[in-house]
Amino acid sequence: MWHYNRYRRPSWATGLFVALGCIAAGVGGLMMFHEGKNVKKVEGVPSKTAEIVEDVEAQVVSKDEKMPRLHLGENNKMALNSVG
Repeated sequence: MWHYNRYRRPSWATGLFVALGCIAAGVGGLMMFHEGKNVKKVEGVPSKTAEIVEDVEAQVVSKDEKMPRLHLGENNKMALNSVG
């Protein structure tokens, strides 16, 4: 194909290689889907309840703290003290 410019290149060859590239990408996607199902079957899918519990605990902690703790340098502490 390097021998031809874009006007002399045979259209059947261009169509063939574009189609083969699309098919190769599709086969790769199907293999990823199939292998992902196999991995989930062996390792198991993590439950949603653990994520929900962590979210609720994070919300409770943030409501208990009235002001978030900031790590300020000395210059920032002096600026905050002079403002308020």
